[in-house]
Amino acid sequence: MDIKFVFLSSILIFCFGLQAQNRQLYQRDLSPYIPNKNIQARIFHRQDSSFLVLNANGLEQDFALTLRVYEEYNERKLLSEQFFNSQKLVFNQRQTLIHLPVAADKKLWAVEVQANGNGFNYYDILWANRAQENEQSIFILENGAFHLPKFVNTSQSYSLSNRDRNAKQFYIKYFPAILQPAKAIYITETNRFNPLANYEELLIVEAGKNFIFNKEGVYFIQTDSNSNKGCFISAQNADFPRPSRLGDLLQPLRYISKNEEFDKINNATDKKAELDAFWLARNKDKERARQLLKLYYQRVEEANFYFTTYQSGWQTDKGLVYIIFGQPTVVRKFSSKEVWFYKEQNNRQPVEFVFERIGELFYLDRDRAYRQVWDYTISLWRKGKI
Repeated sequence: MDIKFVFLSSILIFCFGLQAQNRQLYQRDLSPYIPNKNIQARIFHRQDSSFLVLNANGLEQDFALTLRVYEEYNERKLLSEQFFNSQKLVFNQRQTLIHLPVAADKKLWAVEVQANGNGFNYYDILWANRAQENEQSIFILENGAFHLPKFVNTSQSYSLSNRDRNAKQFYIKYFPAILQPAKAIYITETNRFNPLANYEELLIVEAGKNFIFNKEGVYFIQTDSNSNKGCFISAQNADFPRPSRLGDLLQPLRYISKNEEFDKINNATDKKAELDAFWLARNKDKERARQLLKLYYQRVEEANFYFTTYQSGWQTDKGLVYIIFGQPTVVRKFSSKEVWFYKEQNNRQPVEFVFERIGELFYLDRDRAYRQVWDYTISLWRKGKI
């Protein structure tokens, strides 16, 4: 796949496109990865029903919610359209549950969620496939409420339930934390993880019983230990997704540092001083160097929040692209992939990245042709010109 250059005619069609009544869902422009972590939405399936759980942390009052459910992901067949305001929604522990219509024959759905309030907005399209419920069949509960992020706190207790409510116990395979940063986007090799092999420990937990994911790492939760179905959850320290420990600050630096620079910091007696020296070397203006450091680790934190699966978000393909290139100009979602488009910026030509979806994981469609745009963008980071 060559780097896709978007010509003026394509931009006009894409941005202004067809009239609203003729636009297909997947052509709508999204910016779902906004740094507003107060709003979260996720779809869950019971055996005979489906529902959307909305977390509104501190925003329970004075906002409007629009919910549109489409029967087929890439089509416009609208199953339902609902409008709510915060006064009509019942919140329990800052969380509300909205039942969704069930599509015939367990077809693919798209659920469009738009919430607007005083000083905030949230807009996303959620993919829901009842026919393949690998990652959505097990629910993690925290104090009786649904836990929406893909990471848990190693000091917090949780309980488990299942879609059919009949599961009596769960099998949990534990893997130590996987430190395997994503490869540069022009390297065609892809890291894949097998949740059925090489686990360190097998835990058996009763349904509804409180327990703690007490070791940092990856947990693969199943109702059948011989199956390939289950859900990932990453157990992290209390500060996560914010990188607070020295190692959390150092490791993401692999993406923009040379090997000898990284090794120098990693082997230094005073790693913090060497880390500071690296960032101060990016720009002679100390204030600009501090701003650059702040931007980089802000993106690391956001990547951790949005993209964590069996790895911390910064280690994933999406996390890599997000950290280096920033928030996409446009995101297009399909049932089997996600497309991120970046407009021209800092004399860098427009570029598009395609992420293949496999279950709950996304893998970048890598290509050697990305080498030029990668090297150029990394050079901007190293020169302090991002």
